[in-house]
This record gives sequence, structure tokens and C-alpha cells, in this order.
Amino acid sequence: PDVAKSQCDKSFQLFAKALTGTTIAIDGLTASCTVQDIMMDVELKSQVPMRKFHLSLHGMRWADPWIIS
Repeated sequence: PDVAKSQCDKSFQLFAKALTGTTIAIDGLTASCTVQDIMMDVELKSQVPMRKFHLSLHGMRWADPWIIS
């Protein structure tokens, strides 16, 4: 089996927490997902437009062209 291919195909779950304390689970993400992909998923689940929120990790804001891997 192709080990590199199998690792890239794995999906994972990400949890986004709003300032209100609400937690949103985003399923089916892969290493090739971009921040834009995640933001679209958050928008669909939360009904909050992308222009009204941002994603950050350890105080660092995620930029749109970044890939999660």
C-alpha cells in the first residue's frame, strides 16, 4: 500500500469555539484543506457570514491561503 497516499486521504475533525462559548464541530477535513474551506464550513454550520469572524490558534490569526497540513 502507498503509505503517503493513505496519510493524505485521512480526514480529521476540528472544533471551532465562538466568543459566545458555542463550539462547532467541523468533520471531514483533510491535510489539503485551506483556511477558506474551514471558514465556509463554519459559516454553513453557524449561519454567521465569513466576513464577521476569523479563525485563530494560540493567538495567531489564520490567513486565507494557508493549507492545514
